[in-house]
Amino acid sequence: MGDTNDLSLKPLSLDTDPEHLSDDPKWTSGDFTLVSADGVRFRVQSCFILAASAVFRNAGDLSGGSEKVVRFSDSRCETASTLRDFLALATTAQLEPQWPTYGLVELCEHISAVVDFMRKYECDGVLRSLLLAFHYDLLLDGGRDYALEALVLGAVADDVDYCKKAIRASRWKEGSAVNDAKTDPLTESRRGCFPLVPSNMPLQVYELLPTGYAWALSRSWAVARENTLAWPHHFGSMVDISKSGR
Repeated sequence: MGDTNDLSLKPLSLDTDPEHLSDDPKWTSGDFTLVSADGVRFRVQSCFILAASAVFRNAGDLSGGSEKVVRFSDSRCETASTLRDFLALATTAQLEPQWPTYGLVELCEHISAVVDFMRKYECDGVLRSLLLAFHYDLLLDGGRDYALEALVLGAVADDVDYCKKAIRASRWKEGSAVNDAKTDPLTESRRGCFPLVPSNMPLQVYELLPTGYAWALSRSWAVARENTLAWPHHFGSMVDISKSGR
């Protein structure tokens, strides 16, 4: 490769040893190489990466003209799946096509990982693209109720207004106490209820919410349950209180 700028953000694991790498079939050309924590190599033009991330842009050894390599090691938020979404949003401002195929818990966990990556590497513009793409492609036109996933997205992105949109978009989940008894409390929302009410959420989704947002959702629902139209306003007020008390 010649002279290569190699930024290892954390110690290189065996999974990302060059002998154990596989190449992503889509991202195969460019002077900037990203190696995911699970050993997948992505090649892309550096202009996209440097424009997307303030961390990479400000790293002195990534500013030269030679080929650049970044190796990741966080197995939760620096995987190939996360990098594919990051690159798609950084280059086209669009979601990868598999997003509507994820189940509830899987999508919420993926959202949390992608947002954590973008916040870690200060990809503010790409995060904004994610919020917009999710809003228009899934929340408004996704064919199913994505309000709970949108709430998780807004909460982990620390965007109160986005959470309010999710609350407004929430729909009553059809069902009865009889078939609700068959739901898995770890992975499924209760039926016959509003799925954004904390006691109706699956545990694995609830645990993804930052503490202040989870508290604000519970406290605001207690106030607004008799007037659900007021719920977004009360939620925003409770988030403000949670932040002021820290």
